[in-house]
Amino acid sequence: MPYTNGVRFTELPGIDNRYVVPSRRFIQLAYASTISLVPQHEEVKVFFNRLTGNMTITSNVNTPYVGDKLILFFQSDASPRTVTFSTGFITNATVVVAASKEANIEFTFSDKSQSWVETSRFIQS
Repeated sequence: MPYTNGVRFTELPGIDNRYVVPSRRFIQLAYASTISLVPQHEEVKVFFNRLTGNMTITSNVNTPYVGDKLILFFQSDASPRTVTFSTGFITNATVVVAASKEANIEFTFSDKSQSWVETSRFIQS
């Protein structure tokens, strides 16, 4: 569904929508030096197993809705790896995943910037 400057589920007066099933997606991707994500669900979790090199991630900003979540999980091989966020992201900095460690970073889609805005991160040391 295209971006509409609104939320994915609207609440109409007098309508109870608490039983609406959220749209979720789990994706597992192999390492590539450049990844382009196209999130199309309310919550998308992406697992990158065994980073074997540095990575740059971009994202499509035409399909998400305001408030959608994107959670990325990284595992490094025996060397430290750097993950850089490019088009479609607003982050605090790159993520450096220590050798044989894990990291995750969470984003929420913002209508103000029409970007995935970083909301939290965890980097195992």
